[in-house]
Amino acid sequence: MSAPHRPSRWAQEEGINLTPLLDVIFNLIFFFILATSLREDMAIDIKLPETKDAERVVSEKQTITVLITKDNKIVLDGDELTQEQVTDRLEKKKVEIGKAFGGVFIEGDQTSHWQTILETLGSVQDAGIYQVRFKATLPSGATVD
Repeated sequence: MSAPHRPSRWAQEEGINLTPLLDVIFNLIFFFILATSLREDMAIDIKLPETKDAERVVSEKQTITVLITKDNKIVLDGDELTQEQVTDRLEKKKVEIGKAFGGVFIEGDQTSHWQTILETLGSVQDAGIYQVRFKATLPSGATVD
C-alpha cells in the first residue's frame, strides 16, 4: 500500500504572489516622501540681504515666514496676499499653532521697497504678533562665531 500523494504547498497556491510588488511600491512611496520638499515658498526667487551680523536661529517653536518678493508682492503659504489679508491669515495661524508659536520671520528680497517691508511689519503687529525677525545671509567669506 503506498502513501497517498499530497500535492506540494506550491501547487496549492493559485494566482500571483503580490507581496514583493507591494514591498517595492511602499519603498518607492517612502523614498518620494523623504525626497520631496513640501515648502511651497521655495519656488519664489528671493535674494536675501547680506549682513555680517546674521546669526543662526534655532528654536523648538513653530514660526511663520512672510515673503516679500522683488516685485513687492507679499506671499504667505504660497498665496499672494494684501496687507489686510496678511493680518487675518496671521491671526488664524497663530491660533492654530497655539503655545508652540514662535513668532514671524519676514524674508524680503534685497530689492524690495522698504515701504512694503514696514507695512508688512505693521500688519504683523496688527495681528498681535510682536516676535518678529528678519532673515538675512552672511556676505561671502564671512562666518558666524
